[in-house]
Amino acid sequence: MTIYKNMERMRIEHNMTREALARELGITASKLRGWEIGREPIPSDSLMAMADLFDCSVDYLLGRSGRVEYVVRYAS
Repeated sequence: MTIYKNMERMRIEHNMTREALARELGITASKLRGWEIGREPIPSDSLMAMADLFDCSVDYLLGRSGRVEYVVRYAS
């Protein structure tokens, strides 16, 4: 899958509307739509923010991993 499809799928799996995710990322829904259809490049800081929000790896969103790799967070 492409980054665009992975991003859209994770948004839907987390029951988020495009507007809700855009709000979380501090962007407009139309900019997010541009990312989801591959019209605009996704900035790396936004990609990292989505990975944190969806609790998955950036590699998964990039399509470099075939399965969701959930991030394990350790308390210090």
